[in-house]
Amino acid sequence: MKKFTLVIFLILTYSKADIIIVANESFPLDRIENELVKKIFLRQQKFVDSQKVVPFNLSVSSNERKSFETKVLKMEQSSLKSYWIESHYNGVRPPKQVNSITAMKQYILNIKGAIGYLPRDQITTKMKQLTIVRE
Repeated sequence: MKKFTLVIFLILTYSKADIIIVANESFPLDRIENELVKKIFLRQQKFVDSQKVVPFNLSVSSNERKSFETKVLKMEQSSLKSYWIESHYNGVRPPKQVNSITAMKQYILNIKGAIGYLPRDQITTKMKQLTIVRE
């Protein structure tokens, strides 16, 4: 019975619906707090330990991006749109948008300092898993 309870606990704790903040192997941190992720994705912080950080977003219509924006950035799409319009006039551009999970994986694997987010089942051993965003 204890083993069964443990299995149920693990299933509930590590859902396939979780998204993982991932980075290129060269990324200088092994763990990251949501507040720093937010600063990176809002382009308020462009370097971590003197390494340039290159954030990537999935397309606006993806469920993973919607979850990331509400749970990590703590912003709705309309607020983000306003933020980027204002930031544009200050010379700040949003993270590059990629069109698919496959493209996100390729950018993370091949660009030094790259950071993004992926569903748990898309993570590879050649990526750094920095934190889990719970569904």
